[in-house]
Amino acid sequence: MFLGALLEKINPFGKQSIKLTNMGNVGRNHIVKEKLALLKAEQSCAERKQEEFLEKLRLCCTLFDFKDASSNLMGKEIKLKTLNEVLKCVDEGQEMLTDLIYVEIVKMVACNIIRTFPPNTPTPLNPDVDEQLLDAAWVHLEVVYNVFLGILDSREFKPSVAKGTIDRKFVLQLLMLLNSSDPRERGFLKWIILRIYSKIYGLRTYIRNQIYNIFYQFIYIVEDFNGIAELLWVQTTIFESGFTAASKAEYEECLERILMPLHKVKSLSTFHSQLEQSLIHYLAKDSKYIEIIVHGLIKFWPKTSTQKEILFLGEIDSYANGIAPEQFLAIQKPLLAQLATCVSSPHTEVADHALNILSNKHMISLFKPNSAVVKPIVCPALISISKGHWNQAIRKRGNATLQLLVEMNPDLFNELLDNCSVEKERLKQRQRVREWAWEKVTEIVAKRRKLDTESLPSTKSSSEGTTKSE
Repeated sequence: MFLGALLEKINPFGKQSIKLTNMGNVGRNHIVKEKLALLKAEQSCAERKQEEFLEKLRLCCTLFDFKDASSNLMGKEIKLKTLNEVLKCVDEGQEMLTDLIYVEIVKMVACNIIRTFPPNTPTPLNPDVDEQLLDAAWVHLEVVYNVFLGILDSREFKPSVAKGTIDRKFVLQLLMLLNSSDPRERGFLKWIILRIYSKIYGLRTYIRNQIYNIFYQFIYIVEDFNGIAELLWVQTTIFESGFTAASKAEYEECLERILMPLHKVKSLSTFHSQLEQSLIHYLAKDSKYIEIIVHGLIKFWPKTSTQKEILFLGEIDSYANGIAPEQFLAIQKPLLAQLATCVSSPHTEVADHALNILSNKHMISLFKPNSAVVKPIVCPALISISKGHWNQAIRKRGNATLQLLVEMNPDLFNELLDNCSVEKERLKQRQRVREWAWEKVTEIVAKRRKLDTESLPSTKSSSEGTTKSE
């Protein structure tokens, strides 16, 4: 009592301050409790939204038969609506994309897109004309692919989490899906494979090796894969961004064993533009590759297909301006010999393309210091077509190209004309000998047939006499 009275005398407001302090603590506790309750409500709401989203993903794993366009229309429409809702959440609600949802989305994508294809038809069809190449389920697949691309492009994407589901098996299945006959699907797949390559470092070597394996099977085992153009695009993009001194040997091996042998396949026209673009990137990195490319083209030069010859000549024309003088010395003989053969072709387009290369300003500048080698190979073919080609336009162009070469060294050209006359006479002599030999063979065959014909009656009479004696 005495102590309380003493405190009151010293500080008459002490009890009041204690009461106010107690009231402040109660207020703060009440606010904390309200905040905790609000956090719990938000957490339960987030959990509820996550569970709803997971339920939508499970619903999207339901597959339908699109071969029968009239079956289960309601189910197909519900799935399409749900897929669009999932896509909207992926595009807008990045905070919802937890590790669990990432895993479930990849599982949903795999459930929808991973499938096997029937064997390709033996005759190539035109995708722009024949609708049977387009997948009937594309109305669903397109949204699924957009969801997957949205996940891969997300700022919240975590390779450490993704590599648990996007593993080697999954990547190989994606590469095999490039055999799809639907060009729209192959267009999505090439971007997806490139995204995975750029974001998951541990799969880079595996992806490159599997792409090489598909090329090897296509070239050396069976020419049956629809996605070669897309694989070339992926390989070129990887090469452009990842060419280093450490990987130089690998890319050189790819050039010699894959890109050049791809020229020999029958379906070259379906992916030739991507192949040519890939080779242009090689030359942009190092111009010395022109020797490997030209020797490879000569090695695989088509013998019977004029359309493929035109493709080959177009390639050489696109590379011609980048040939350095020292590189030309290494390739001039096989290259000029092949061009001379093409110039003499009766096919107008083949001859025209070859003349375009020979009359190229850069090529003419390469010919000048090497005219002693160039003219004996090229001039005889040009002289021949300027006089004897069936097409008048080719005769004129051949004569114009010949005049360009004559201006380099007129004396050498005159010498070549004399040599051509001697060679022409020698060929005529050989032709006369051949005709004389053929006449001799014809006479011998005629005499043999005559002897065989005269011996037939005697053989018949002798056989009749033997029958009578028996």
